[in-house]
Amino acid sequence: MVNILLESIEYIEKQLSLNKELDNDHKNRASKDGIFYPDKYFALESKRIVFVLKETYSPVGDNAYSPVLNPDNTDSIRGTNRASKILVNSFGKEGLLSGVGYMNISKKAMDLVDGKTNSKGSSLRKSYLRDKKYVWKQLKAMNPQYVICGGTFGYLWKDLKSVYGSLFYRVKFISNQKLNSHSDTRLSLWRMKDKAYPVFIQTYHPSCPRNVFKLIPEVIREYEKGDTELKLY
Repeated sequence: MVNILLESIEYIEKQLSLNKELDNDHKNRASKDGIFYPDKYFALESKRIVFVLKETYSPVGDNAYSPVLNPDNTDSIRGTNRASKILVNSFGKEGLLSGVGYMNISKKAMDLVDGKTNSKGSSLRKSYLRDKKYVWKQLKAMNPQYVICGGTFGYLWKDLKSVYGSLFYRVKFISNQKLNSHSDTRLSLWRMKDKAYPVFIQTYHPSCPRNVFKLIPEVIREYEKGDTELKLY
């Protein structure tokens, strides 16, 4: 219990420091995120899951919307839009989801014009390159076991080796072959050869009509059984 508390406190301190950096860099357009209910996340029994999505939108001139404004919180993800509903329905209970990490690869809110949002690959890549120092600082502070990338794995992929000092291999299931039937972009797992964690899960964004988020809890359970092999990409 002491270790859990210390981990949670250490994370909160790092996230507060990171938020200050974001404020200095992006001013009122800094969009802050992080862990919903850190004490629950760092509990020994929990599988530490972080969702890595794309960006937030806010009206021009307004303060940016921040999914997680206060690092020291007991908040939950609520199904307020299509993406959050998919996360809650796939991983939560009774319409709420807490004890998980939630972050975007862009730390600056995009301009919401005429109520329309549209993530373009070229602009998102520029945002990631601008903010990736914050992305990796944050992921290291969270120390997750599973990093679920909703339409964002391609941006992180090129930096995995430099961040972790190792190649990442495609995980294949030996007995449960049906889990190998999806394309890499739709559903695939990636890990280092000599370390079981972190596992990066590549999949579509939860707002995509073809998303397979409901399969991911089963994928995690199957991975925990250890009945897998690794393939170099």
